[in-house]
Formats: sequence, structure tokens, C-alpha cells
Amino acid sequence: MTTVVPVSTPGVDERVDQWREGDPLSGPWIGIDILNRTYSFNHDVEPDVLWPWLREQLIERPSWIAEKVGIPEIAGLAQLKLPRPSIRLTDLLRTYLANSTAKPKSQRRTELIFEDFLAFTGAKTLAELTTPTLLRFRDSIEGSASVKTGGSRKWMFGQIKNVIAFGKKEGLDPVEINEALSRCAVLRTKTKESQVAPKPISRDHLHLLLEIADDQWRAFILAGLNCCCYIGELIQIKCSYINTELGTFSSIREKSVEERIPRAATLWPETLEAMSRIRSGPDYWFTAQTGTSYRGSASLLNKFAKLRAKAGLGPEDVKFSHLRDGAYSRASKMDRSLARVLAGHQCDGYEDSYVLRHPEVVRPVCDVVRTHYLG
Repeated sequence: MTTVVPVSTPGVDERVDQWREGDPLSGPWIGIDILNRTYSFNHDVEPDVLWPWLREQLIERPSWIAEKVGIPEIAGLAQLKLPRPSIRLTDLLRTYLANSTAKPKSQRRTELIFEDFLAFTGAKTLAELTTPTLLRFRDSIEGSASVKTGGSRKWMFGQIKNVIAFGKKEGLDPVEINEALSRCAVLRTKTKESQVAPKPISRDHLHLLLEIADDQWRAFILAGLNCCCYIGELIQIKCSYINTELGTFSSIREKSVEERIPRAATLWPETLEAMSRIRSGPDYWFTAQTGTSYRGSASLLNKFAKLRAKAGLGPEDVKFSHLRDGAYSRASKMDRSLARVLAGHQCDGYEDSYVLRHPEVVRPVCDVVRTHYLG
């Protein structure tokens, strides 16, 4: 065996006179490489001399040691980290539920999906979410009779990734999380999302509804068209989103944990007047007659159906969602990027802070919609 020891090693220098250049390495002789010349001496090197020296060389000359022993990885010894326990998946879910700003109902749905994911995979930690395990889960969802649409599958996979990614926001190991998310790229569906054809409300149908609407429904209808909103979105508009002096609406739409989308509109005189006639709550602009916020949109859609029937229209003629379709269709014909800001869709080039400071940026498309329907 050849042991590498420098000339200046304490405890060896005094034996240098016993080294003989070129001696064969046999019996108790130990070879020493000094400046690429082989020396040998007939003495053992004590461990308390050899190991401190080797440690010093690994710290100061790792590339040299890597070359001598033929292990290139040693050269990167300083960058190596001691292995740590893998992040537990239940800790990731607990972190998400405790710190996410998503609504309780949305959190609960995400929690159920993630728990089903854990039950199927049997994984306890991120390290156990191997690619074969993830592929088996994906195939189970793709073949599930209870998850029928591509949109539902895409949403489910997205919620799993959101829970895992959320750990980075709370200081959990970003390296391990990013590696796991890279493996989770296989969680995708090949089923195309069902395409719903937009059906813009006609000008005539709009005015039939406005003629018989009371103050509450007139505000709903005009705001839905003006702000390109579904009724479920209107009841989530906070009073702070509306600036009556400037006549603007601006907010941030949190589509998911990782995705925040700016949204804005300039309010028409007709919309401002209608909204000023209804009773707003301390937090939300649109509230029930009791002054409390709406728990959901189902009851409102039932009331809209009665209003529609009173106007002599049927569900094939108009739905509340047709107001949004009408606004978006008209706005897109003028400027597709601004139309996306109006509708709360992802749009490159419009930062959150810019839209919040300058909601009037969408005025051109809002004016086009007003001209078509009310002009």
C-alpha cells in the first residue's frame, strides 16, 4: 500500500534519513510520493499524524487529492451537504392549511385531494414521491370514472403541486421541494379541457332585463357587464376595490396559491349610479338584504332565472354568464391584452402594482363595451 505523506509532516521528518529513493515496496516498507518521486521508509505512520494531514489536504487541495485517488467528486467536497431527513408530506399539508390565504371551502377541497393522493401513493416524505409512484397515480386519475373532464384532472394535479410548492413560502427546504416538483411534472392529463362556446348577451335582451330590474338587479347586471364578471365574482367585490371618485374598480385575482392576477375596469356613469342605490356592507359591496355577505351564488342564479322569465326570456336566450361573454368578446375585438386584464386573465406586460395604481389603463375597452350596449 502507498501512503501519501508530505516532507514536512511532524513525526516523519526525523525519519527522512531512513528513506531510500527507489526502494521496492515490500514487507513493512511504506511508499511516499514527494514531488512525483517515490521514497520509502521502514516505519509506520501513526494515525494521529496521517489523518490530520489528510484532513488539511482535503480542505486546502481537494483537486490534488481527487486526482491522486482517482475520485473526481472529491474536488467538490466543499459543496457537499450532509443528508437531512426528507420533508414529511403531512407537514407540507399542515403548513398549507395553516398559512394559505385560500378560502376555507377551497382549502377543504385541496385537503381532500391531497389526502387521497397520500393514501394512493402510500408516500410519507417527498423523497418517496418517485417518478414511478407519480406515474401510477396519474394513470389512476386518467382512468377514473369519477373524474371525467380534462379540466378537473388538471385542477387536481395543480392542487397537489400547489401544496408542495407552498412549503417554500414557509422556509422549508427549497432544493428538495424543487426536485420533487420537477418529478411532479408527470402529473398532467392528456384529456383536453371541454371548450365552452361563449355566448355574448344581445343588446335587446340586456335592455329587456334592465327595464324590469329593481335597484339590486340593475346594479348586478350593469356591474357584471361593465366589470366582465360572473355573479359569483361580483359578490366577492370588496368596498376597497371600488373608487367612486375616480370611477374605477381594481383588484388582485388569486387564481391559485402561486398565481395572482391583476384585474381592473373603469366604471360607467350608469354602473356607478346603480351601485350607489344599493346597500353595501362593511366589507363587500354586494350584500344580502340583511346586510350580510352572500355565502354563494346559487340562490342569486335562481332569482335571476325568475327575472329572466318575467322579461319573457328563457335559459336558451340568456344566462348571467352571457354578460361576461358579451363584455369580453367586445373588448377582445379592440385590444386582446386589455380585455384579459378586464376579465382577470393572465396577461404578460401588466404587473400587479401597475394595474392597481392605474386601473384606467383599461378605459378604452370599457368604453367600447359601453358604446355597443348602452350607446
